[in-house]
Amino acid sequence: MPTESSIQKRFLHYSKTAFRNVHGLEAHAPECAIWDSPELLHLARKHRMIGILYAGISTGLPAQWQNLAYGQASLSARYTNEALRLVETFSQTIIPTPLLIKGPGLAMQAWPDPALRAFDDFDFRCRIEDFKTFQDVAIAAGYIPLIQNADHNEHLWHFGWGVTFRHIDGYFLEVNHRLFPRPYPCPKRIAPQEGIMPVCEQQLDGRLAIVPTPAAHLVLASAHALWHGGERLAWIADIAGLLVRHPDILQEAVRICGKHVYLRNAVITACLLADQLFGPDLPGRERNDKERNKLIKPHILNVCAIYRQQVMASNIPTRAERRRLQRPLCSKTEACGAFVRRALTPGEPDFNTLNLKPEQRNRYWFYRPLRILRRRIQTKL
Repeated sequence: MPTESSIQKRFLHYSKTAFRNVHGLEAHAPECAIWDSPELLHLARKHRMIGILYAGISTGLPAQWQNLAYGQASLSARYTNEALRLVETFSQTIIPTPLLIKGPGLAMQAWPDPALRAFDDFDFRCRIEDFKTFQDVAIAAGYIPLIQNADHNEHLWHFGWGVTFRHIDGYFLEVNHRLFPRPYPCPKRIAPQEGIMPVCEQQLDGRLAIVPTPAAHLVLASAHALWHGGERLAWIADIAGLLVRHPDILQEAVRICGKHVYLRNAVITACLLADQLFGPDLPGRERNDKERNKLIKPHILNVCAIYRQQVMASNIPTRAERRRLQRPLCSKTEACGAFVRRALTPGEPDFNTLNLKPEQRNRYWFYRPLRILRRRIQTKL
């Protein structure tokens, strides 16, 4: 396994110190922080950690770093205000208020100052039958579908890929009726024993928004970070922040996962890595360790090591690298189910090459395997 470079080790040390300082934990500050490395700046930007580093270790920070930190805080504030506007707009419609996941809701739950969390889109969930109303409200609020083909968007929605909208001011809004797209080795929704995901009302600058509970956000954040191969250290910092601010969260998160092996293993893996990178004495650790030790298996420790390696990789994880993380955490049933869904579920390439009306969309179930078969034959020839 490749070893971390001196710059990567310095970046991890600075990130850990800054995280612990902003959360009021004991930290061993670097004697003399050295910020003049272009590679260090690249890592901080890639991992969305500049705001946290500025808030936690501001001594000697170059002007360029300060400007970038101010820019991130300003962008987070703009996105939060826009999220509040959307929440207010949707609350006045006939559909139930859509669920706002991650974004400013997670920022409030995981950080003492929500501006420390960088995010660049809004992620909503609503009922499958409410899409047309949601789309009309989004368009009235200044958002237009990223794909202008109405039939194409209908297919994306029906098959669970979700639809993306863009505002003239650059905001992006994503909406889906599934918590996880079909290729994820995850259920359509979590907390199936209750039929819904645990949610709560969260105060966002004086307004109430419907968001997942901290424990549900821990499940979502862990699954999301693992699916993307630990692409950003900030995602692991979110998980560590949830553990700090909600010490008893792990037991509730495991309960939410129910019988879903992949989700449970994803939570345990992400929490282990958060503890390695930002611990090892995160609040509630003793209680959390009792829960984790019941569930930790040797392959989870191995995945955690690979996970850390990919977090610090200079490139974005490839699909093969991401699957190398995910497969050991799945049960055989989940792995087979994810493979079948990934192979058979119609998606973008099918909608782009065969334009069908919504009432004809069942033909895609036959078209997709034929298209893939034809492509493989052509490749061999």
